[in-house]
Amino acid sequence: MTTTVTRTPSPLAQNALVGVVTALGADGEHSAGSVLYRVGETPVVLIAGETPFWRDLGQGSRGQDVRAVQEFLGAVGFDIAADGVWGAGTTEAVKDWQEQIAAPATGSLPLGTLVTVPQVPAQIIIDREKIWPGATLSGGEVVLLTASGEPTFEMEVTTSQAELAPVGTSVHLEAGDVTWQAVIAEALPNDSGGVSLRLASPEGATVCGQECDALPAGIENYLLTQVEVVAPQRGPVVPVSALRTSMGGDTNVTVVTAEGEQERRVEVLAIADGLAVVSGLSAGEQIRVFADEAPGEITPDPGDTDPTPTSEKGPPSPTSDTAQGGESSTAP
Repeated sequence: MTTTVTRTPSPLAQNALVGVVTALGADGEHSAGSVLYRVGETPVVLIAGETPFWRDLGQGSRGQDVRAVQEFLGAVGFDIAADGVWGAGTTEAVKDWQEQIAAPATGSLPLGTLVTVPQVPAQIIIDREKIWPGATLSGGEVVLLTASGEPTFEMEVTTSQAELAPVGTSVHLEAGDVTWQAVIAEALPNDSGGVSLRLASPEGATVCGQECDALPAGIENYLLTQVEVVAPQRGPVVPVSALRTSMGGDTNVTVVTAEGEQERRVEVLAIADGLAVVSGLSAGEQIRVFADEAPGEITPDPGDTDPTPTSEKGPPSPTSDTAQGGESSTAP
């Protein structure tokens, strides 16, 4: 089975170049210096920076954007001071770097050739509905995206599959070398006639927690999923109020026979809606059901799971009930 992971796309940068797209990079993690796409011979390159580039840069330019370029050049091996002033040394370093990435060696950087992100490496998504090899760009297109916000994890299943995986069922998801433990937090009907299962961490938070960077880049991805389906349990069904735990930790019921009463150890196989499927009893045997409410005396009908006080005075007293044959598909 698979889980769909969806993240909200946020614009990262507008294209500012005019021409035909000749190459596209891949979605995913990009480091400083990565070529994201090319328009004609001009590459669009990712670097680290707090401020988006907003002008052409070249000889004589000054400012924080110039400093960001100089810091990038220094990080990739050029001996240059990051003083925010574009002098002859910066021009020569830019020319050498442009030759390395097969770009026109002009020594200047027109607007649109650099894209900044606050930190690198960064997850970058290329909007392939707006840009593809051969597409003609006129400038102003939002072609680079990044995923923002917490991702959602949902499984689409049939109604019969949903019956085998109720809310609370454990789920394992894999993203590369990372494995997450999750639970089914909510089940809702979907438009296709099936059921959408929303997943959360066992604590109720986002499935990936602090490791969401391990998710593949993209607005929508699919993860291999294993669901711990609990098989239906068959056996006698008794009210939960008939169960008692001994000092030794055993679960017991009081069996009523013609000869008297007897404590009998049972194993609880499943619990749902106030009823327990047990082993160690036979359908039809009489058992004691104990009232938890006080004061009050209860006299449940066979199989009653919601006893109601019938007297306002006196301590709670045990009454007899009958183990019913049945089954439950919910694990204890």
